[in-house]
Amino acid sequence: MKTGTKILTGVLAALVLMLGALVAQNFLTGDTAPEGSGVPGTAAPEATAPAETEPQVITATLGYFGDIVCHSGLNEDALQADGSYDYTSIFQGVTPYAAQADYALCTLETTFPGTGTYTGYPMFQSPEELAKGLSQLGFDLVNTASNHCMDAYQSGLIATLDVLDKYGLDHVGTYRTAEERQEHDGIVLADVGGIQVAFISYTYGTNGIPVTGFEYAVNLLYKDYLTTLTEIDYEAIDRDIAAAKALEPDLIAFLIHWGAEYYTYPFDYQEDLADHLFSQGVDMILGGHVHVPAPMELRQIQNDDGSTRQGYLCYCLGNLVSCQNDRYTDLTAAVNITLEKDLSTGEARVADAAYVPLYMVDLAEFGVYGAGWRYRLWDLHAALDAYAAGDDWGVMNESLYQTMQIALEDLYAIFPRELDSRNKT
Repeated sequence: MKTGTKILTGVLAALVLMLGALVAQNFLTGDTAPEGSGVPGTAAPEATAPAETEPQVITATLGYFGDIVCHSGLNEDALQADGSYDYTSIFQGVTPYAAQADYALCTLETTFPGTGTYTGYPMFQSPEELAKGLSQLGFDLVNTASNHCMDAYQSGLIATLDVLDKYGLDHVGTYRTAEERQEHDGIVLADVGGIQVAFISYTYGTNGIPVTGFEYAVNLLYKDYLTTLTEIDYEAIDRDIAAAKALEPDLIAFLIHWGAEYYTYPFDYQEDLADHLFSQGVDMILGGHVHVPAPMELRQIQNDDGSTRQGYLCYCLGNLVSCQNDRYTDLTAAVNITLEKDLSTGEARVADAAYVPLYMVDLAEFGVYGAGWRYRLWDLHAALDAYAAGDDWGVMNESLYQTMQIALEDLYAIFPRELDSRNKT
C-alpha cells in the first residue's frame, strides 16, 4: 500500500471513531444527531411547502380637478408689483392634492395667445404665467378641448399648446396640425404611477367660432356644433376609443365638455352617452363645462362577457377657479381616483374614488377688504374647522363661515356624501 493510501486510511478510521463517540454521547444524554446526518435514530428533515406567490398589486392616484375659468379678476389678483403674474396663491386649497397625485389633470377655459392683452369673459385670453403656475402646483395634463379653446382663434389655439409645452404640461383635445392629431389619433397615453391610462377629450362646441378647413384642430362632440347641437358624432368617438384600445392601455379616461350651464343634474342625452362610453370600454368619464357641480358616482359596468368592472363618472366638477359667486358656481372638489393593477395578471381597475370639498372665496362678497387679495380657492373642511376652533385665518367673518356651511350641504346634495374623503371608512 502506498504512503498516500495509508494516510487516507488513517484519516477515515479517525472519523469513524469520532462519529461513534458522538452517537454514544447523544444516546446517553438523550440528544439526537443533527437532522439529515444519516445516523440511525435521527429525525428526517421536514418537507418545506413552497411559498405561495402573493399577487403583486400596485396602486396609483389620478387627481381630477375642475375648469379654470380665468376671469379678469383673477388676473388682477395674480398681478405682481413688477408687472409679472403669479397665480399659485389663488389655488391655495388645491395645492397639496395636485402635488400628491401621481398624475393630475384640469380643464383650461382660457387661451395663451401671447399678445400681451388679457381679457376675461366672453373671449378669455390670459398670461402664460397661469400655465407656469399649473406646472409648479403639480398638474400634469391640461384638457384644452373646451368651448373657449378658439377664443383667440386658430393662432391662439396653436400658441396655447406651445405655452403648455414650454412648461412641460401634457395636453389633449386640441391640435396644431393634422399630423399632430393623427399621431396616436390625438390620444395621450400617460404613465400614472406605473399604470398606463389613455386620455381622450371632446368638447360640445367652440362658442360659434368655426374650425372650417382645420377640423382636426378640435375634437368636437357634435357634427352640428355650429347650430343645433343635436347630432352626436358617435362614429368619431367610437373610432377614437378603438384607437385608444389599440395602444393597449390599462385603463381609458374620456374627458368631455358637455351639458347645460348652471344645471346641477345631467340631461337624458348625457346619461345615454355615458352608458355608451362605458359600453365601448371607457373606465372613467370626467366631465366639465356647466360651471356648477353635477353628480358623480362609482358605476358597476357589465362587460360583454358577463363580468363586471367598476367605473367612475362625474358629469361636472364645476369651476376650479373663477370669479363667479352665484350659488353652486363657487363650489367644486379635488377628486382622487384610486387605480390598481395586478402585475401577476395584468388586470387593472378603478378601485375607489374620494373627494375633498373646495370653495372659491370672494372676500368682497363678504365685505372684507385690505387683505391684499380678493380671490382664493380654499379647502372647505379646513376653513370650517379653523373658524370653529377660533382661527379666522385673518379674513373670515361669521357671514363667510355660515355661507361655507351652507355650501358644504349644497355640495352633499349633488356629490355622494360617502365619497367625501373625510367620511370614507
